[in-house]
Amino acid sequence: MSKQNYASAGKQSPEKRLNALQKPGLKMVTWDVHQEAIVSIVYDAAGRILDDRVIATQPASVLEFIGSIKGEIRLAFEEGTQANWLYDLVVSKVKQVVVCDPRHNHMLKEGNKSDKLDVRKLASLFRSQMLNPVYKQRLINRDLRELERNYSTLVKDTTRMMNRIKAIYRGRAIRSSSNLYHPNKRSYWLGLLSDPGIRLRAEHLFKALDYLRQLRQEALAALLKESHRHKISRILETIPQLGPIRVAQIMAIAITPHRFRTKRQFWCYLDWRW
Repeated sequence: MSKQNYASAGKQSPEKRLNALQKPGLKMVTWDVHQEAIVSIVYDAAGRILDDRVIATQPASVLEFIGSIKGEIRLAFEEGTQANWLYDLVVSKVKQVVVCDPRHNHMLKEGNKSDKLDVRKLASLFRSQMLNPVYKQRLINRDLRELERNYSTLVKDTTRMMNRIKAIYRGRAIRSSSNLYHPNKRSYWLGLLSDPGIRLRAEHLFKALDYLRQLRQEALAALLKESHRHKISRILETIPQLGPIRVAQIMAIAITPHRFRTKRQFWCYLDWRW
C-alpha cells in the first residue's frame, strides 16, 4: 500500500474533504465508539483515506455525518454498550452495517494503542473482510429479548438473595429446610437468631426476597405475554420438555434459526446457552 493511503485526511481543507465524501462510489466507514465521542475514518474503494474526524456520540451528529456521505456506504464498528443504539440509528441509512466481535480482533491488541490507530486497524480488517460479525436485529424485534433479560436477571437476583439468607443460618450451625423462605414460617426462623443485629439483617433480606419474588412474577407475566404475540411460540410449546418459559427464552436468544448454517449449529447453540 502506498504512503498516500496512510496520509491523514485531516490535513486537507474542509471543502476538499466534503467534495471527496460527496463523490459517488463505495465508501467504507469505520468507527471506534466511545461514550462521549466516535473516532471515524472513511476509505474509498481503492483504499484511500477520504476523511477522518471525531464525532459526538449524539443522534444528530451521527445522522449529520452519515447524511454528508454520498454513494454506497458500508459501516463497521465493534460490539459494545452503544452498539444496539447505533445499529438502530443508522441501519436504514447505509447499505451495510457490520457489528463485529471485539474478542476476535487480535490485530487491535498489537503495537501501540490510540483511538486513531485502533480505528485504522479496524478499518484494515473491515476492508480485508476479516471481521467476525455478531447478529443484530431491528428494535421492533428486540422487545422479547429485553423482557427475557429482565426476567433472567431477577431470577439470578432472587437466587443470590436466597443464598445470602441461607448463609446466615449455615454460619451459625442452624440446619435450614425447604420452608426457610416461606412467609408463614418467617417468625419461626427469625426467632432462631439470638443476636439482634443478625436478626435485623435477616429480616431485611427476607423483605428484599419478597419484593424480588413479586418483581419476578411481574417480569414473567410480561415475558409470556410478549412471547405469545408470536405464533411460533404455540408451535414450539407442543415440543416435549419445552414449556412456555423455555420457549420464550429460545425465541428471545436464538431469534431465528435461519441465522445458523445448519440445524446442528442451532441446537448446539441452545445447549451452550442452557
